[in-house]
Amino acid sequence: MPGTRILVLSQYYTDDRGNGEGVNRGAKIVADHRLPRSPFGTGVKFSPEFGDLIAQIREEGFNPAYLQHARNFNLNHPDAFQTLTEMELRS
Repeated sequence: MPGTRILVLSQYYTDDRGNGEGVNRGAKIVADHRLPRSPFGTGVKFSPEFGDLIAQIREEGFNPAYLQHARNFNLNHPDAFQTLTEMELRS
C-alpha cells in the first residue's frame, strides 16, 4: 500500500518565545500533507500538481526566509498530532 501522507520537518519557524541565544528551537513538523490513497505510476512526477506540492514542501521545510508561526503549521491531516508545547503556542 502506498503512503498516504508527507510530513515536512523544519527548524525555520517562529513562536512566542522570542529570539536570541537562549531560545533553542529544534525541528518541528510544520506540515502534514495528505496524499491520494490510490497508487500512481512514475509519470505523476511530471504533473503540475506534483510540481506544486514539491515547491510547497521546499518552501515550508527548507527556506529559512519562510518563517511561519507555530500556530499556523499545516497540521490538518486527520491523523496529524501536535508536537508543540503550550509555551510555543502561547499568544
